[in-house]
Amino acid sequence: MARNIALMVALLLTQNAFAAGSMQIRILSYNIKGLPGIAGGYNKSRFTEIGKMLLQRRMNGTAPDFVLLQESFISETKPVRTIAQYPYIVKGPEDEKEYDENGKKVSKIYNAGLYIMSLHPLSNPQKMIFGKGICKSWDCNSNKGLHIVTADVPGLPFKLNIANTHMQASAKHDAIRIKQMDIANRHLAKHAPSGALFFGGDFNIRPELASYPYWFKTSELKSTGEYCTNPDQKTCIIEEGTDKDWIVKLTKDHIFYREGTTATPNGNVEVTITPITVERNFTELHEGKPLSDHMGFEALYTISWK
Repeated sequence: MARNIALMVALLLTQNAFAAGSMQIRILSYNIKGLPGIAGGYNKSRFTEIGKMLLQRRMNGTAPDFVLLQESFISETKPVRTIAQYPYIVKGPEDEKEYDENGKKVSKIYNAGLYIMSLHPLSNPQKMIFGKGICKSWDCNSNKGLHIVTADVPGLPFKLNIANTHMQASAKHDAIRIKQMDIANRHLAKHAPSGALFFGGDFNIRPELASYPYWFKTSELKSTGEYCTNPDQKTCIIEEGTDKDWIVKLTKDHIFYREGTTATPNGNVEVTITPITVERNFTELHEGKPLSDHMGFEALYTISWK
């Protein structure tokens, strides 16, 4: 009798593990223009304001689950992270003691400027630099690259992979950017080969550049911006105050995602990701100037599994 009850409980638990479900996840990608010296521009007290804005959103329950920061190069950007009080923060590649995909150590003047902030526990950080020579101009002073973390979100029966990057600047250096994309794809294939994934950042790509279709072809990721600006879709709302052209046509900032078969402790589930809202935010002025030369790129998603 006791054995039969135990078997029934185990069966119910297994069935529950495979039960269909859904939940919402909010992600913000934001290049905060934390550059050194005169290149940084504006008053650096704006970083305190950005931190306060994120903290206020945490207090009123509208904060992004994940915040992907780019150009957080200098120490003055620290208030963004400390004031916002996200409990889990992972930094991307450093300025030294980093290795490229061939195992060669590369040191630069500056780090990658990348951070992932999260409301949920993060683990298994994996970072990769693009490497010496795979850069042009000012970019060669920093250890640009990408990093990936695994997020444990309460309510999800599987882990989420979250990735963040900042690729080569300037349209004229598109060939370099394509090389960086190849490195990013190999890093994803090694550390997040399958399963639910969000990949955001300052990709420095736009539709008129060859790197744009190349990225879609080689990464096989879906674009939040392309989905939400597609006139045939019926689920994604462009938030009031957001210019549609700044979601794909004019922006360098993007959030891509991957659906499909995703592993859980009890087997695989099929995951669907649907953008629900998209907006360009952090448009407020600080002392008469923008908070950054980029707007935030924020989207709300429904993640469903069965």
